[in-house]
Amino acid sequence: MNRIGTAIVIIALLAVVPASGAAQSANNSTSGSGVNLPEQTGTQIQDGLTLLSSSYNQERGTVMLTFRSDNAVAVTLADAGAFMQEGEINRRAIVVNGKTKVEFAVTEQNGFVGVSISTDETLYGHPIKVGSTDFVPGGPSPEDTWLAGSTVFVLFAVALPGAFYANRKLRGVEHDQH
Repeated sequence: MNRIGTAIVIIALLAVVPASGAAQSANNSTSGSGVNLPEQTGTQIQDGLTLLSSSYNQERGTVMLTFRSDNAVAVTLADAGAFMQEGEINRRAIVVNGKTKVEFAVTEQNGFVGVSISTDETLYGHPIKVGSTDFVPGGPSPEDTWLAGSTVFVLFAVALPGAFYANRKLRGVEHDQH
């Protein structure tokens, strides 16, 4: 019994120590005047036109888009969510010159909204996920993989020794053996 208990404690410690180190490294952050932040790159729609950011305001039913352009570019926005329903589609024509923010009304369909971004050269679809239906919020990360592997390891580290211990205890008791 003493050997099994010691083994379980060692295995549990081996599983906990890397987890605490990962949590500490995830909380580290640096800031201050000495840090140079990279310029926002965003999504390039076409040469000279970049979509820097997008966000959805569910209460107002609008999307806030931020563009950057090296020179004046005519852009037409269309509500991509409205394509799922019959009827008129919300459109808006703008000129992007430099950094431009635009608020645009959209239609939510099955947890997604989207905007069609059209120029003379390109027709670009930009979907935006509204609500998170993921089991674990956010995209998969290396920590998720590590967590899944550690969970399986710990389950086997506890379940297998427990099964062997129970088997040894049951040897003295009569039971059917087929």
